[in-house]
Amino acid sequence: MSRRSSAERTIHHLHAAAERGLLTELEIRHGGLLQRVDPRAKVVGFAGFILAGTSSRSFAALWILLGAAIFLALASRLSIRSFTATGGGLTLALILAAPSVFLVPGEPAFDVPLLGNVTVQGLRSAGFLLLRVCIATVSSTLLILTTPWPHVLKALRVFRVPVVAIVILSMTYRYVFVLLRIATELFEARESRRVGRLSPVDQRQLIASGVGVLLSKSLALSEDVYMAMRSRGYQGEVYLLTDLRMQSFDWVFAVTMLAFALTVARLA
Repeated sequence: MSRRSSAERTIHHLHAAAERGLLTELEIRHGGLLQRVDPRAKVVGFAGFILAGTSSRSFAALWILLGAAIFLALASRLSIRSFTATGGGLTLALILAAPSVFLVPGEPAFDVPLLGNVTVQGLRSAGFLLLRVCIATVSSTLLILTTPWPHVLKALRVFRVPVVAIVILSMTYRYVFVLLRIATELFEARESRRVGRLSPVDQRQLIASGVGVLLSKSLALSEDVYMAMRSRGYQGEVYLLTDLRMQSFDWVFAVTMLAFALTVARLA
């Protein structure tokens, strides 16, 4: 099998990113538990989960919260593949937590050659950080995967999130997919016109020039979009075709999630 060029790998990664966005839209249509809950109830419930995770000082409490989040994912018929995006946050948390196992003073657990002693207190500190990040990322991912994006923004606006933040979130979400499409078309066009194989230097020049063209196009597009929004009177408010209405099931869900999070957070 011949080795793929850098342009081909770039196109592959762009297609994979677009497929993840499409997968999110498909997950929302599944008839699971969370898909039937009002967005405002989910925002309240998962906010309680995240706050309980960040304030808890017990490993048992953190594992219970994480287990509950996994149960909700299974009850909502979500695939494991849809959670691959959380790997980036966990990897970053692992990188940040790694030095603490050596720097936090305490009882030595074992020795790592050339690096020093790993302390029990350092392992505990790193474990807390990783579990808290995992709870936050899984909770936010559950909210996004089971709720249409306009409904998420509407729910945030109900809780008085500033209009500026809503506009930034709304435009970022749409802009990402627009840039993915532009970048895919750009690299596919250049790859289709390429004759023979390029040297590594030429491949790097191709990628660099593509990034420059993409940046200039994105700047021009952002200006056009901003002017179009201003001309149509867009002020950042989110309007839906159907109004959100809290049913009895939604109230029960929100109260149950908050009570569960509060109870778990109080565990010693």
